[in-house]
Amino acid sequence: MKKINTYLFFLTTLLFLFLAIGVFDLSVLGNETLDINVRDTYFIIDQRIIFILFAVLIFSLVFLVRSLIKKFKDNFANYIYLSFSVIGILALSLVIYFIKDLNYIAATTDASLEIITANNTLNNLSWLLQVFQVLWMIYIIYVSIQIGKNSTLKNN
Repeated sequence: MKKINTYLFFLTTLLFLFLAIGVFDLSVLGNETLDINVRDTYFIIDQRIIFILFAVLIFSLVFLVRSLIKKFKDNFANYIYLSFSVIGILALSLVIYFIKDLNYIAATTDASLEIITANNTLNNLSWLLQVFQVLWMIYIIYVSIQIGKNSTLKNN
């Protein structure tokens, strides 16, 4: 019973945290934004989005460590890790799309040396994130196989 209460406490705390930051705007950040200027184009990103991306990454890493320590025997930690990993991969896909969009804007402007350098840097960053995303997906498949093995061992 204590284990279930711990998980319920964790889930309700997490739910209230995301509601407070995302819906009710009760964040330390206030109405701050991240402004990115590429040539004559301005991109304005709400800092809550960046906070949520880092929160998903941190939760995923915490539950990855927890799953590895318990050797994939804690189903709750495994499912939370898989859930946050899928959310993280989707968020990473949005970041890659944003970087490719910046790359397209840099490629379609006049070709000065600064723009070509920025274009190459954005292209390299995009490829690096895509490789990381593929490796992360392969690891999620491995974790899913381990979870399946542990569930069949528990059932037998």
